[in-house]
Amino acid sequence: MTLTPVVPPNLTSVSITSASVPGGSLAVLAITLSGPAPKGGASVSLSSDNPAFPAPSSTLVPSGSSDSALFVLTKTVTASTSVTVTATYNGGSKTAGVTLTPVVLPTLTSVAVTPASLTGGSTAMLAITLSGYPPLGGPPITLSSSSAAFPVPASVPGPLTGGIALGVRTTAVTVSTPVTVTATYNGVSKTASVTLTPAAK
Repeated sequence: MTLTPVVPPNLTSVSITSASVPGGSLAVLAITLSGPAPKGGASVSLSSDNPAFPAPSSTLVPSGSSDSALFVLTKTVTASTSVTVTATYNGGSKTAGVTLTPVVLPTLTSVAVTPASLTGGSTAMLAITLSGYPPLGGPPITLSSSSAAFPVPASVPGPLTGGIALGVRTTAVTVSTPVTVTATYNGVSKTASVTLTPAAK
């Protein structure tokens, strides 16, 4: 009986699905072999020349498969940043390039409180609207209130959509109390006014 040695495949390519990716978003890194990976899979070593594209140290192409893909969560950048990713397997290396671009943050367009007048001790709705979608991991929206009777958190995470709404449980007041709520995001501040009234006796 003649035993035929198992010849592992070669690394054919490494690619990134888009040549330009906004920093802070997901990129797809694809590995292709010249043939099916051997039993146990093919461990492909990976490296990136920039920490803004944190590729893992390796990825596994499953046994019997000739390709594999993985997501890489990039980091935000302040200027266009070129990155080279290197994949190595079975003595061969391939590279792929990608450019990370700065994300233009949306602006704060409005902040509103409804109703505009309510009895202290009841719940108001605070709505904040942005001009677009902020990036993952972007800056928070900071909040402040002119009165402790209308307590708001110091900040809320930037929403995954263009707006956010939260309920605010006010506290009882003995006299009519005007309140100004201020929201700040990306250097822009907006205010909303609300009046808390005493409970009827």
